[in-house]
Amino acid sequence: MRERGLDPTKVASAARDDIDTFVELHIEQGRVLESARTPLAVVSAIVGTAHLEVTVTGQPDHAGTTPMGLRRDALAGAAAMVQAVESIAKSLGKPAVATVGKLNVEPAQINVVPGTVVFTVDLRHPDLGGRRALEERIRSLCGTISEERRLGLVIRTLQEKAPVAMHAEVRTLLTRAAKECGVQATEMVSGAGHDAQILAAKCKVGMLFVPSIGGRSHCPEESTDPAHLRLGTEVLARSLELLAY
Repeated sequence: MRERGLDPTKVASAARDDIDTFVELHIEQGRVLESARTPLAVVSAIVGTAHLEVTVTGQPDHAGTTPMGLRRDALAGAAAMVQAVESIAKSLGKPAVATVGKLNVEPAQINVVPGTVVFTVDLRHPDLGGRRALEERIRSLCGTISEERRLGLVIRTLQEKAPVAMHAEVRTLLTRAAKECGVQATEMVSGAGHDAQILAAKCKVGMLFVPSIGGRSHCPEESTDPAHLRLGTEVLARSLELLAY
């Protein structure tokens, strides 16, 4: 930035106030559209997220000399919590999702009862109340498991983002543009974050999704049918034309 004559300390002054509407075309990054054989969707909202770090503390002991009844196995307790995370999300039903994506065990020895486990939880829901309910139930059940197993428990919030609804007028316009391009677009919630989520703080926003083959994303196998790419581009272009009137 400095090589181009810009001052990083003044980045806040670069904020723009002249944008009326932001429309984003993106691949779905999931399998919903492909499974429904639907070529296009208008996004209704982008989910809110919370990232938790859960630390479970027990007692590291010799695996051969410590009877099962005398153990305070941090990994066994963490495993019960991980299963609880999945069960709670399933019981709440769509669109709630919860994922344990990272787990570290100490001392991580084949002949030692684990003494400490740290794992992460990714929580997502398009409704803030729904996401908070999901988090509260997970925190509560993890607390119950830790008490039953005589384990220490610390849950820390690493990140939190509120859900963002797409602008109603823009959603209506995108649906109209799709119809004029010969397709009946469905509506769906985005489970991943996008630029529109950020721009919503400054202007009206809307999003279009086209299918991802196999739901693959952020990997070498990521691909979308060229016909769907073309359709999405045509609907985007028509949307911009309607906005310009």
